[in-house]
Amino acid sequence: MASRNRSFIATAILAILLLAGGAGYFLLSSHSPTAKTPKGVPAEVLWQQQLPDLDGKLRKLSDWRGNKVVVVNFWASWCPPCQQELPGFVHLQQQFADKDVQFIGIALDNANNVNLFMQHTPINFPVLLAEAQGASMMASLGNEAGALPYTLVLNSAGNIQHLQLGMLSEDKLLPILQQMVGDQ
Repeated sequence: MASRNRSFIATAILAILLLAGGAGYFLLSSHSPTAKTPKGVPAEVLWQQQLPDLDGKLRKLSDWRGNKVVVVNFWASWCPPCQQELPGFVHLQQQFADKDVQFIGIALDNANNVNLFMQHTPINFPVLLAEAQGASMMASLGNEAGALPYTLVLNSAGNIQHLQLGMLSEDKLLPILQQMVGDQ
């Protein structure tokens, strides 16, 4: 019971910190959730990461590198824009599965919350757990706001081609993927 309470408290604190950081960023700057240019953001930071999947198995992100477009989405079960964009990502994963496109979800959340979320919103791509570590990982990948959702689109060479802070709709991501798959 004490372990469960600590996990809940840690998740609540993480949620508050991420929301406060994101709100502060948007209130104190003229930025809104938009795409950023990937210039200067090192993809190597991403490929060096190892995170547990929902079964607790440690997975290397580099296992997905090479010969395919990779879409990495940082999200959490408690994040409304994340909840809105995930069904579109599920649809695009299905649509592009045979075209060498792989989505990967990185949850800034715990396994219990993610599994509960997936009971009503099934996800057809790997989900890894970053919990509190995810905030620093996002910062090293260009997300100065620390807000969610945050999406990276990497080309088949493993380089970042598109960054999106804030919700990335299926309609906006579709032409990006079509162009990148066509470029292979």
